[in-house]
Amino acid sequence: MAPVVLEVRPRFRTADAEVTVGSGAECDIVLAEPTVSRLHARLRREPHTGLWCVTDLESERGTYQDGVLILPGRPAPLLCRSRLTLGNVELLFLQTYAFEQSVRVSSLTPPVSLTRRR
Repeated sequence: MAPVVLEVRPRFRTADAEVTVGSGAECDIVLAEPTVSRLHARLRREPHTGLWCVTDLESERGTYQDGVLILPGRPAPLLCRSRLTLGNVELLFLQTYAFEQSVRVSSLTPPVSLTRRR
């Protein structure tokens, strides 16, 4: 199965940008998987540092970062490359430069092309 590539971008451009992930239609990223809670996690860019963090929103099965359970309600920083597990779904979070490096060194042709709007 080819990976799905999404650019994490909040709906509204604000200093404290956030993106919700879950199985509910109200989420920014909807994962149609029964093991994912309706409102499972939030990705948030800290306004002062620009660093993205993930917070588990008291999901039923928890959120794991690189195999370690994240405490509900406590933001965990997302480094240049972080593997997130929500229920039975695995996501790979890449900071922009890590994604670009991954594409450059990959011997496989990317299944999608991304464009960036400014």
